[in-house]
Amino acid sequence: MKLPTAIQDLLEKYLAGACSPEEVRQVRKHMADPALEQALDTFMQAKWAQLPESISDDRSVLSKERYSRIQRRIGVRKTIPFSWYYAAASVVLMLLAGATYMFRHNVLDIIDPIETITYTTAPGQQLSVRLPDGSRVWMNTASRLSFPEKFRGDTRHIYLSGEAFFEVAHDKKKPFFVHVDNFYTRVLGTSFNVKAYPHADEPIYVTVATGKVAVGVSDSLEHDRELTRLTPNHRVLYDRMAHTICGDSIAVGQVSAWREGRLVFRQATLPEMVLTLERWYGVSITVQPPMTSVTCSFTAEYYAGISLHDVLEALQITGKISYTMEGNTVVIQTQGSCR
Repeated sequence: MKLPTAIQDLLEKYLAGACSPEEVRQVRKHMADPALEQALDTFMQAKWAQLPESISDDRSVLSKERYSRIQRRIGVRKTIPFSWYYAAASVVLMLLAGATYMFRHNVLDIIDPIETITYTTAPGQQLSVRLPDGSRVWMNTASRLSFPEKFRGDTRHIYLSGEAFFEVAHDKKKPFFVHVDNFYTRVLGTSFNVKAYPHADEPIYVTVATGKVAVGVSDSLEHDRELTRLTPNHRVLYDRMAHTICGDSIAVGQVSAWREGRLVFRQATLPEMVLTLERWYGVSITVQPPMTSVTCSFTAEYYAGISLHDVLEALQITGKISYTMEGNTVVIQTQGSCR
């Protein structure tokens, strides 16, 4: 049996590292299809046959050893045809003879997959995480962080939703990427804060404490386009709706005060404060009249462990708001000076 031309073309594209995310999903679906097992085996054996004759018998032995290891793993991963593992293992050896870098890592991902580790924090919770390369991450409340159990290849990629402060272990040969949807922050070794909660109308903020970082966007084929670079005590704001970027200077201690349990607001709008308080205390806050008519801002700093009641009392003293609170529901009434 021969693979349909369309599937063969798709596999060639995948092995060249040129597939879109949707095409990658199609490839993995085909690889798990028992009806294609024989054709897939033939396809991969044809790749093996393209090896130079100079490859030694030692590599054939290595192929058998790798195959035995795969047999041990397959007991818990039965969705991919058995012969595909053998063929893919053979292709790894072909890659040792000089095939492309992207091809090699795509095949390795198939036969020796790396597990993804995910941490989440609840409202009001913070967490310190150590990454496989020794980097440290401090996660703020209501955040999610995903990364591989080990970094393979010449890059380090992690994925964030929420806010986190990073101290990245220096490795000039392995750039470190923090991804938020199609937005990325790239570093070699430095410390910085990323605030990127999952609201389309809420900007992404990147603030640098030490070293230098680059920020940019990636397209569907993972082609990166750098937007700007940042140095210490500088911050960039990326508008996800308008796809625009701007920057300013700011004391990084002000941005990362949450690591010490402090709430710090500097000329923060009421909508900004409401989002922070909802995440920090796990409550629902309604503003009346609607926040589109609110024009006031707040500058305040609250110590670690302060209650929501005390925060709201302090805000009420300004004369800009009043409030009522029942359980986890808060209603804020804006006063004349705040409209």
